[in-house]
Amino acid sequence: MRNAVLQLEAIFATAIDAMVVTDAVGNIQMFNTAAEQMFGYLSQEVMGMNVSLLMPMPDSLHHHLYMERYIETRQPRIPRQGREVIAKRRSGENFPADITITDVEQDEGIIFIAVIRDISARKTKEQHIIQLAFFDQETGLPNAYYLYDKLAYLLKEQKSNYHLISLYLGDLTDYVNIFGVHGVKDVIVAVNNLLIDKLPLQSLIVRCGLRHLKIIYAPVRDELLSTEQIAEHLQTLISQPLHVASYHIFLTATFGLLKIDSQQYTVEKLLDHVDIALHFAKHNIGSCYQVFKTEFTENLHRRALIVQKLHNAMNEMPFQLYLQPQISLATQHIIGVEALIRWQDTDGLWISPAEFIPIAETIGLIKDITLWTLKKACAIVKEWQKNTHHQYSCAVNISAQVLCTPAFLHEITMLIVENELDPHVLELEITETALMLSIDTAISTITELSALGISISIDDFGTGLSSLAYLKLFEINRLKIDQSFITHILTDVHDKKMVTAIIKLAHELGYQVVCEGVENKVQLALVQQLGCDEVQGYYFAKPMPSTDFLAFAENFTFE
Repeated sequence: MRNAVLQLEAIFATAIDAMVVTDAVGNIQMFNTAAEQMFGYLSQEVMGMNVSLLMPMPDSLHHHLYMERYIETRQPRIPRQGREVIAKRRSGENFPADITITDVEQDEGIIFIAVIRDISARKTKEQHIIQLAFFDQETGLPNAYYLYDKLAYLLKEQKSNYHLISLYLGDLTDYVNIFGVHGVKDVIVAVNNLLIDKLPLQSLIVRCGLRHLKIIYAPVRDELLSTEQIAEHLQTLISQPLHVASYHIFLTATFGLLKIDSQQYTVEKLLDHVDIALHFAKHNIGSCYQVFKTEFTENLHRRALIVQKLHNAMNEMPFQLYLQPQISLATQHIIGVEALIRWQDTDGLWISPAEFIPIAETIGLIKDITLWTLKKACAIVKEWQKNTHHQYSCAVNISAQVLCTPAFLHEITMLIVENELDPHVLELEITETALMLSIDTAISTITELSALGISISIDDFGTGLSSLAYLKLFEINRLKIDQSFITHILTDVHDKKMVTAIIKLAHELGYQVVCEGVENKVQLALVQQLGCDEVQGYYFAKPMPSTDFLAFAENFTFE
């Protein structure tokens, strides 16, 4: 028996884990070498002392109550096996520990054997993993994964009056030049400090990209602010100066927001919809924010459908070219046409060019569509010259992206040569926005096009963003007054004055003037009286298939 006891004592002394034996009231009876190393006490120092010595407050105060309850009930609720606790070293340092406690009945009474393992290193690794997984390494702000968990919690708890905000900072190029690439971190931190200091206490700011933040706006108790009021408050905050290094800087930002509704949303939908609101905020003139609306999703789905249809259409080019006559008010004859692209989808529905042309521009397909239109227009004019000897001019709309393409001049020259056309019968209509996209390129290209004999007109004049000073820089033949001015010219005195001023300005600069959208005889009489040179519109003819135009032209009468 004595040998067995000695053997057990040897095992106890040499165990890798700390082992502490106490009596029923918690007085230490055995304290092995590993325990000495872990806690900083020598065995002889702690023998007979209460084990609460190894516990931080308040556990050390209440330990005797735990032990008394266990002795009385024998229910292992307090000295549970395999649990994590906080222990205390002799130095006063607290550390996380894993403890397993076993009770043993002896003749002398119950004893407790505790096996203790220091898990500080494991906890540090776990914390590092959490830091890597849930926090932005550059700024220390929570990241998208942290946000996901927080939103899941809010939805589960059905928290009310919380809002989710997706905020995108404006161009940081100037600040990169000042602070360096890594200095952007300081800008982001400054934004965070500004907002977190002014937003309600439980609000959360998360970094989701280089200059993309998401914010959970937590309401103040009994706060009844509307979504719009929260948006206005945030707009005011982000317009304030930021303090970065020794600079005061001002940032621009756009954001989308929505109310977190556990009955309506999943986490995925919340994140999708708030980013959709941000997308529309970026295109929202007059305000830097946009509250999510259900029609936004419908619009994006429609756009995605058009994108898919456009890509599928590029192989077969299932477009049609319609022509709308242009009439000279001086001769009262048709002098030309505007070529207008039309698209009837495979399901028989017509897709408006006002819808698909802007999309084609953004996805890089507008050049192919424009070249197709030019080829068809040149083929039509060639056919007229070959079989009828008509000299109608043909106007084609040119996208800004196409106009500023280096190869465009060569491509249009080859079309003229291949179709043996007189360049004077070809007219290119360019919007003011296209001219402003790249002034130097536009000036150079238009000058060379004019030198070839191609006519140039500015389409939708008066609706763009150009300066009148730029008009003298371009070789222009015509200004086309947008139909939005003609629609209300009989009832809106301002529209009438605008049309009068544009006609006078154009004539002073030596340009012809075309009024678009003339739909009735009274409008026709008025623009004629104001000095307009040419008109087009439904009063004379809607756009028609190219195959129908010559028959229409043969029977055309001004009245």
